[in-house]
Amino acid sequence: MMPTRHLPAAVLPRIVSGIQPTGIPHIGNYFGSLKQWLDIQNESTLRKQRTNERCAFKGQNQKLFFVADLHALTVPVSAKLLRRRRLEMLAMLLAIGIDPKKSILFIQSDVPQHCEFMWLLACNTSMGSLNRMTQWKSKTQFRETDFASFLNLDEATSGRLKLGLFAYPVLQAADIILYRGTHVPIGKDQVQHLELTRTIANSINNILKKPVLNPPQPILNYYSSIMALRRPTKKMSKSDDNTENYILLTDTASIIARKISRALTDSISGITYDRINRPGISNLLAILSATTGKDITSLSSSFADASHVELKATVAEAVTQCLGPISERFQRYLGDIDYLNTVAKEGAEQATFIANSELLKLKKMLGLCF
Repeated sequence: MMPTRHLPAAVLPRIVSGIQPTGIPHIGNYFGSLKQWLDIQNESTLRKQRTNERCAFKGQNQKLFFVADLHALTVPVSAKLLRRRRLEMLAMLLAIGIDPKKSILFIQSDVPQHCEFMWLLACNTSMGSLNRMTQWKSKTQFRETDFASFLNLDEATSGRLKLGLFAYPVLQAADIILYRGTHVPIGKDQVQHLELTRTIANSINNILKKPVLNPPQPILNYYSSIMALRRPTKKMSKSDDNTENYILLTDTASIIARKISRALTDSISGITYDRINRPGISNLLAILSATTGKDITSLSSSFADASHVELKATVAEAVTQCLGPISERFQRYLGDIDYLNTVAKEGAEQATFIANSELLKLKKMLGLCF
């Protein structure tokens, strides 16, 4: 894994990150990425990183957060549903606290430079690198490691494999490099994608013999992963067939209490944190830690003699207190379509100003303009 590196205090970082509009986020999405966006926006430092260096994210418009609707096209989705989900995600980002006065907030497809920049990067990205991407293999159930075999798939298999899904890591790279992003907040499962982004940037820099593109650095998420409530060895996911496995940011207090009460635990008395032997209890402690800001070790000590029912009741209350205000703001923003459109328009204008500069610079270096 590449190291997390911080810029000197005199250098102004630029943070870039996006989220797909695939429906209402769940608490795993919130603590896995969105809460980190909020912390970064609100001038927090890279706390809980394994370093003593500190780097404050100061400066107007040095954080760019976007709704990645172009990425949503890699799976079948109706136009009506995608339109709704784009607005829902924009409303949710505002609801969690992303402030257009502190960050540039926009919808990806409103800045067409993303696609043009992607093509410039794609022409210098090897198919072998894309074939090795873990998410490509998992989403297509394609397990071959021999690239020659990949190129000689039978017609039925090749027919269901789409170029967009294969090449979307290049668009991810363009999303970041286009804005000369210095840091990207990610989870551990996204490290491979950021490594590819760095590889693409360095490859083009080597071809041009100049440091034209900036290879970004990761900001690893400092919250413990939130797992499925009924299957605590599996990450929480909206694609789960069992809706009892996840808690949406818009779930009501009664729904939250019901889902937490049905969370899988074990038959061992007392409360201890042990991801291997007690995944269900450990997941509840991780959720409680994330929603209260308290350390897991201290929580497990405080609840050492508590019953599973007592722990679940405390977790349900903490989650309700955390999500209640978010859900209320979400409904308010979603009811003001004119405001959402204004935020998207103004954010796209700011993002376009930055994107045009980087795109023009690369096009000049590649001989596409003077």
